[in-house]
Amino acid sequence: MFKENCKQALALYGRTFLAGVMGLFIYLSVGVLVSIAVPRGETMSAATSLVMNMISLFLQGGLFYIIVYSRLWDLGDKNGNAVQFGRMAPDPLRGLKIGLLAAIPSFLSFLVLLADKLFGVWPHTATVYRVCQLGLYPIIVWSMGPNVQIAAADVSLGGILCAGLPVLFVPAVACLAYYLGFRHIVVWEKVVFVRKKK
Repeated sequence: MFKENCKQALALYGRTFLAGVMGLFIYLSVGVLVSIAVPRGETMSAATSLVMNMISLFLQGGLFYIIVYSRLWDLGDKNGNAVQFGRMAPDPLRGLKIGLLAAIPSFLSFLVLLADKLFGVWPHTATVYRVCQLGLYPIIVWSMGPNVQIAAADVSLGGILCAGLPVLFVPAVACLAYYLGFRHIVVWEKVVFVRKKK
């Protein structure tokens, strides 16, 4: 089962990487659209930047969520059927295990960033970490600042810890999606299709 979990985690990591690349295009597109609204010669105000980051986070987070959720919900649904018909043993934490395995590269990059903050390992870890977390880039901008070339030593420890929040996103969504799929709970149907009382 570990080998199968690793295979699923690798596929999930590939999907999250592609979601990160698409998220970067979303972030840049929203930035271009917002910069068009700013008069020429003026800099973007803090409020405008905040709105831009919130819109980007909403779009990127939604894309990231859908990509992770759909894969693990389908797997949970399939495994729920297999357990129901006695073809496999139940493993309600399988989604969490796959999510944690898929988050290993992000977690390792966060550990290197934290080590750089605490011990001064390598001056470019903050930039590399930004690239590893493209899927939820606005969180990185809020926690570490908009300067791409910033060193980890120039960011507060609280900012570094907040920059680690995207690492938890994949395991959390994977665990939830697998559980709901395993239980055959379709949230979308419960939201969209409301039964009328007779």
